[in-house]
Amino acid sequence: MWKIVVVIVVALIAIILLFLYKRLSKARKNVNNNWDDVEFQIKRRFAIIPDIVECVSKYTIQEDNILKKLIRLSKQWDEIFDKQEKIETSSSLAKNLNELMQETQGYPDIIANATFGELIAELQDTEDKLQYGRKIYNESVEKYNKLINQFPTKIVAKIFKMKEEVPYVVRSEK
Repeated sequence: MWKIVVVIVVALIAIILLFLYKRLSKARKNVNNNWDDVEFQIKRRFAIIPDIVECVSKYTIQEDNILKKLIRLSKQWDEIFDKQEKIETSSSLAKNLNELMQETQGYPDIIANATFGELIAELQDTEDKLQYGRKIYNESVEKYNKLINQFPTKIVAKIFKMKEEVPYVVRSEK
């Protein structure tokens, strides 16, 4: 009789662990899918950079330092695999792009250039999509991290070595 009780208890624990593991896996998959969406928009932004650099460099060499930074960050992006480093590189790119946009305000020829206008419109569209993607990604990270730190899912997370995910925080550099 007690053997049946032990088997039932073990089976119940196994079912609960399986349920909790699937719940954690689903949340982690959601985080990863949302990161893929964010990363796609970041890659799209990086793809626009060479065209902007080419367009601006025709008019001025004073912003050459900013242009070189943008090119370096674009090349650096492909070599990075750590999510936190990617976030920091993306934030640096955004900072440098903002500096470039402020500098171009002093050049009416650049602003009047139709190609530059199209590139800026495409960049703005990408930034809007990236901002929305960041919001969705951060929400999924928050849910996952909360789930991974709650009992009883915390136990399952430790058993399967699941770690907290990194939110995408834009660092404003002054």
